[in-house]
Amino acid sequence: MADPTSPSPPADDLQIYWDARARRFGRRAVIDLRHTDGEYEALTRRQWEQQLLPHLRPLLHGDELLAIDYGCGPGRLTRSLASAICDGQAVGLDPTEPLLALAPPAPGVRYEPLREGRCSLPDHAADVVFVCLVLGGLRDRALDDALREIERLLRPGGLLFAVESTSDFPNPAHWTYRSVAEYQRLLPFIDLRHLGDYEDLGERMAVMAGRSKRV
Repeated sequence: MADPTSPSPPADDLQIYWDARARRFGRRAVIDLRHTDGEYEALTRRQWEQQLLPHLRPLLHGDELLAIDYGCGPGRLTRSLASAICDGQAVGLDPTEPLLALAPPAPGVRYEPLREGRCSLPDHAADVVFVCLVLGGLRDRALDDALREIERLLRPGGLLFAVESTSDFPNPAHWTYRSVAEYQRLLPFIDLRHLGDYEDLGERMAVMAGRSKRV
């Protein structure tokens, strides 16, 4: 999310940046700051209903019990994810506790902080792991930790649904633009496919999904 109004983070600690951004901008910290707070709800609804759910719905088998919203922030999409899982639950995970504090309660939803890249859920607990504009905000050890935790949590044959910016822009201090091919290399345990793109304020967002190759 290239954003000219964002402060630059310390090069060695992106988590400090995201904590500070959350305290300064609240729930709007997880979207492009060129969107106003008044646009937040409509943007979220449009993104889910028009750009994500049409891709996600056909991939669900209908017997999923647990979906994880990895990097859920203030729970912007967690409730919608829970509603897409028939008779199931959604768990929102995020390392940025000022954002989790803003997450709204809802039936079938709970939130948990990631501490040192881990959560309390057992191995292979999730039928679906949903990742929306999260991995682009990570690099180095933080990225490695996230990929390991996603692999640990997803059951064999489970679904990974990911959305990331693949724009051809220079990387700002707090974000890394990667191609679909790069995400496919980062996630070798997933049969990751490119389902389509949408645009937000001139940025290209790639919708990708695939099932765990683990058996």
